[in-house]
Amino acid sequence: MPDELTEHLKGLSSSEKSQSSATDKAFSTIREDSEATAYKWKLEIDFNLTKTIDSQCEEMYKMAGYEPVLDEPSLRNMSHYHKIENFLLA
Repeated sequence: MPDELTEHLKGLSSSEKSQSSATDKAFSTIREDSEATAYKWKLEIDFNLTKTIDSQCEEMYKMAGYEPVLDEPSLRNMSHYHKIENFLLA
């Protein structure tokens, strides 16, 4: 991979503060804490909606290596990613 592409990709996921405007940041992949941003939904989504989504997406979860949310405490647990450990895409 060319060095400039590698640097560009690093920059997209960098946690360094950017000089861009708030409007630019709203559409950017750059976040101060990208993991917290990615999993913020776990704190905001209604548990019953999660169960509905899980039931509709069960087959996709199996193919992609995800597990359904079992209970509300596991939903709210920010260190539980609902990924099947050691899953290999077939």
